[in-house]
Amino acid sequence: MHQAGMNSRLVVRVVVVLTFVWTVAAPFYWASNLNQRFAISSDLAIVAYRPEFVALLPIAVVLVGAWLIRPWAFYGLLAVAILLPLLKFTLGGVSSLGMSVISSCIFVLLAFRLKMLAKENA
Repeated sequence: MHQAGMNSRLVVRVVVVLTFVWTVAAPFYWASNLNQRFAISSDLAIVAYRPEFVALLPIAVVLVGAWLIRPWAFYGLLAVAILLPLLKFTLGGVSSLGMSVISSCIFVLLAFRLKMLAKENA
């Protein structure tokens, strides 16, 4: 494999790690922060971030597929990008709508980067 292919894979993996931190690890931090700042129970703090926690498992599975550069990850990333704003509108929550829009944009950009990487390797 040539150097450009290695750099493309590295860029995808760095973006996957950053996306994982933003969408999977950060809601736990936000809930903990809400718990400590307002002295509410942990359960109530987690319920406040319900859309993020509902989407947690599909996001984690799709990001693992993106890390492994699987062809199905493209469609999974697009599905998760649509799922996040829908969950935000239906379930509500304390995070702003901008958070789900930012996450959706990241997922769409990552999906198309994976698609470009697949074309480079074909």
